[in-house]
Amino acid sequence: MLIKRRSLLAASGAAALAAPSVLTPASAQSKQIFLAGASYDMRDAILGEFANRTGITPRPFVSPSTQARVDRIRTAPLDCVLLDAPFAAYANSEKLLMPIDTSRLKNWDKMHPLLKDGQAAPGAPLGIGANPGRMMYLDEARTKISFMPGFFQMDSIGYNAGKIKTENNELSWGDLFNPKYRGKVAMYGIDWLGMLNAAMGMQALGLFKPIDMSSMTEKEVDTVVAFLKEKKKEGHFRAMWKAYGELVNLMASEEGSPTPGGRSSSKCRARAFRCTTPSPRKVIAPGATATALPRLPGTSTSPMSG
Repeated sequence: MLIKRRSLLAASGAAALAAPSVLTPASAQSKQIFLAGASYDMRDAILGEFANRTGITPRPFVSPSTQARVDRIRTAPLDCVLLDAPFAAYANSEKLLMPIDTSRLKNWDKMHPLLKDGQAAPGAPLGIGANPGRMMYLDEARTKISFMPGFFQMDSIGYNAGKIKTENNELSWGDLFNPKYRGKVAMYGIDWLGMLNAAMGMQALGLFKPIDMSSMTEKEVDTVVAFLKEKKKEGHFRAMWKAYGELVNLMASEEGSPTPGGRSSSKCRARAFRCTTPSPRKVIAPGATATALPRLPGTSTSPMSG
């Protein structure tokens, strides 16, 4: 069965849900599939395994930019788009997505509450970041969604244990801006994730108290940006990375540490580096008052959905 591009966008939603059987006629004839997604979706190992199993050659367009992926839908032929929650929110505002009626989803009631409701259990705090429980519903009755979530992640900080000593493998988000790591910090160069990591670091230092960390106002965003500009002038950052291979290489060469890791944690551990889910309560600067961030039961930090 062939599915048109608009229908595919509605069905695949904001989660990284690849659909190898969904091809346009041109792709089916040429044994190619045109994909668009971020670096964590388009790793060589994943694309190679797909090609081996299907006999179809993937032609990826890789970009961490929400805008670039939206533009790709408008300007280039695509068979499958691997999305995330912020992408879906923007694409929905541009009327590029069709609403999904949850009654048509056979296993909707079996969806884990962390994805369906954005919290691990009733009464638990909503996870910070791109939370599907607050981003995907299009009506008050919560019967229509703009995307179908497929996974969530815990952001972490990767560090060289030989250079950075910790107690119980614990760092604070504020450690990203600790002066003793000046010139070594490699920040996430993707706007919506890097901004959140920076904001949590500022909050842990008592420098920033947003009304809603997951939906900062324009003034709050300007505050974070101004802080990052000052840190850049000070030479605090070694690099702004966008692909996970860049992060692993920065740490392997001992050029970057500490750095936010997220999905790259497994690769860092494979190279003998440590990753830790930061403690927002740890005070690391004289006079700083750290603010505790919500934690979900059974987890070490709040989830960020992909």
